[in-house]
Amino acid sequence: MKRLVQLLACVLFSLCLVGGAHAQNGNALNIDQQLGVFGSYQDTDDLDDGYGGGLRYALFTRVADPAPGSVLEGIDIGGDVRASWLADYDEDAFDTDMYPAQANLLVRAELQNGFRPYAGGGVGYVWFDNDDKELDDEYSYSALLGFDQMITERFSLFVEGEYMWLEPDYDNMSGDADMDGFGVNAGVNFNF
Repeated sequence: MKRLVQLLACVLFSLCLVGGAHAQNGNALNIDQQLGVFGSYQDTDDLDDGYGGGLRYALFTRVADPAPGSVLEGIDIGGDVRASWLADYDEDAFDTDMYPAQANLLVRAELQNGFRPYAGGGVGYVWFDNDDKELDDEYSYSALLGFDQMITERFSLFVEGEYMWLEPDYDNMSGDADMDGFGVNAGVNFNF
């Protein structure tokens, strides 16, 4: 758990430096930043459903502006880093918790009504805390599809679907656990 906190602190510090960067001509880069908290649900093939929550930090920059009079305000690219905790993965006598940390690349469309759909994918690393059968920590891959709805200038709500590919090996046994599955994250962002 200590490694997860150190990794997250290092990544967040690096992204804050990027968020405050200036272009070579002295003008500030147009970067939108978000800090969010969310609840999570994750289904897996071999184990029961897991529930939990997490934190995310995202940044976006505008890459395309539409023609005047369009409903579309712009197209943004960006990314996010997130760390979460998922518990209650039970199967018979096997009980485990997951601690995923992820980095994602995202493409977002911004509409005039504050509705911002996005899609992307990324990689992560998952730490396991389990009782009997030890699962090895493992890399994961994910694909995301979601939307963010502005409520005020500073706050927005988001909902996203995520498919995660994850197959950790058993520590003292042959074979691996199939923990691929679909999940849902929902939460609130602070926009700055």
